[in-house]
Amino acid sequence: MAYAIDETVIINIIVCAGEANSYLQQAFLETSTGDFNVVEELLTKANESLEKAHQAQTELLQAEARGEQAEISLLMVHAQDHLMNVMLSKQLIIHLISMQKEINELRGKLL
Repeated sequence: MAYAIDETVIINIIVCAGEANSYLQQAFLETSTGDFNVVEELLTKANESLEKAHQAQTELLQAEARGEQAEISLLMVHAQDHLMNVMLSKQLIIHLISMQKEINELRGKLL
């Protein structure tokens, strides 16, 4: 018999992933100012939020590994989807930030 997952764990995944996404988006927008110290601070905050979301996900995975079968709800699927999308966004945004740094350096050489 499956047990119901504490919804606060699921909501925590969604909230923390959402925070991380916001920090990542803001970090990318800040690249236009050229202040990469701010960008790095935002990336650190994004990583901290992602770590919290990942810890909550790990709790659920460990419970399943112990043989505890959880009920799968639409909310849980949404949380997993949200986290996966933010992790992909992080990879892309970090790449875009790296490219923007290079663009800024090349502009500096031209001026």
